[in-house]
Amino acid sequence: MYRDRPFKNGIPSHDTIARVMSILDPDTLNQCFISWVNQIRDHQDLQIIAIHGKTLKHSYQSSTDKLSALHSVSAYATEQGISLIQKKSDAKKNEVKAVLDIIDELQIKKTVITADAMSCLGKVTDKIIKKGADYVLQLKANQALLLRETKAYFHKVRRDNPELIEKNRYTETTSEHGRVETRQCTQLLVTDWFDHTDNWNKLTSVIEIQRTRYNKTTHKQTTETVYYLSSLKIDPKLANKTVREHWRIENSLHYVLDVTFKEDDSRIRLKNATENMAILRRLALNLIKISDKKGSVKSILKQCAWNDEVRDLIIIF
Repeated sequence: MYRDRPFKNGIPSHDTIARVMSILDPDTLNQCFISWVNQIRDHQDLQIIAIHGKTLKHSYQSSTDKLSALHSVSAYATEQGISLIQKKSDAKKNEVKAVLDIIDELQIKKTVITADAMSCLGKVTDKIIKKGADYVLQLKANQALLLRETKAYFHKVRRDNPELIEKNRYTETTSEHGRVETRQCTQLLVTDWFDHTDNWNKLTSVIEIQRTRYNKTTHKQTTETVYYLSSLKIDPKLANKTVREHWRIENSLHYVLDVTFKEDDSRIRLKNATENMAILRRLALNLIKISDKKGSVKSILKQCAWNDEVRDLIIIF
């Protein structure tokens, strides 16, 4: 067992560990992480992979240069609950290159890639389709012409062909965290009526999600409508699931890293240490997710610190 290895010179000091973490090449460490993840992934058809960016708020080099904080883009297998890859981005506004690199390096054949509006670009869809995957990408004002056209198309179909709306609509209602949410997903085929779709590879359908939330405490109701581009054929139930699953990367990865691993509070910033530690946190989280140990991530981490046998169970799976 790893714990039985003789440390002839004692356990490495804090400074020694810090020096090692700062000089390790993050690209090499990331490749090792990706190779390991590819071995443990459940390569089921139509697995949903969410891609999203995150900034480590306290990783900046000085109080006068907060823009130097590490911004990275992660890919997350939503149903298996594991982090697949992390790529450093120059800044939040330049994360598209990191997204393209992730698509290049991941095994994504027969999966559905989801991403926010920043990645709603023709070159992103080209990469996804060439790798044998499908996509669902959020459509916002950065693609103003297509967004306006999509809204007009849904309005036209509701007016002229309401039966198509009924046929291609799926409604889901959930009640949790003191609120009731109704999601109405309508998916329509892209036709020759559109004028601004040429840049998107294999653009097959457009998706409209209408969310109505009722707060049981305040008795207030809010409604929001969002749009997506997709290469998927008409299946509003799958489209609704794919859009919902995307936000697992925020709730099940980024939130856990911030709250349980205290990633946002970390002031590690020496050379490569910030990026390397971010990779190791994802490694630790994956080990917990794929283990048979029951309980919250926080409780399992505590048990690993207290009990060698529990730690063996997590690390040696």
